[in-house]
Amino acid sequence: MMRNKSTLFYKLGSYVLILFALVHTLSFFNDPAELLTDEESKKVWQLIDTHTFEIQGWAFTVRGMLTGFSLYLEAFALGLGVLNLFIVKYHAGNASSLRAMAAVNLGIIGVVLIITAIFFHLPPLVFFGLAWIFFLTSFMMTRKANT
Repeated sequence: MMRNKSTLFYKLGSYVLILFALVHTLSFFNDPAELLTDEESKKVWQLIDTHTFEIQGWAFTVRGMLTGFSLYLEAFALGLGVLNLFIVKYHAGNASSLRAMAAVNLGIIGVVLIITAIFFHLPPLVFFGLAWIFFLTSFMMTRKANT
């Protein structure tokens, strides 16, 4: 019984990561400049959008780099969520494997949470925080099932 609940929480953590990636995709369908109201912010956004700089022969705009980092985060969350679903599908019966993978997720998502808290805004913090709580619950329940 306890093992089934730990597997459920592991899956929920995985689904939250996948949901974050899907929700994050919505940000690519609107223009953030439309939300800006003051002229100074609009000027800064125009520079972010158009100013090009060169690094080791490669030309970038700040917006291009931000978009790239955003896509990295999305691919990371989607990949980790899908990978976790495969892990739980093939290792749900092995409590020690599931506990070890929950611990790995706690470490990885913990680092992402710290970075998110320092550099980003609330929505990714909520999603990654929720996933971390689900993996922590899975880890704790699996541990109790083995003792």
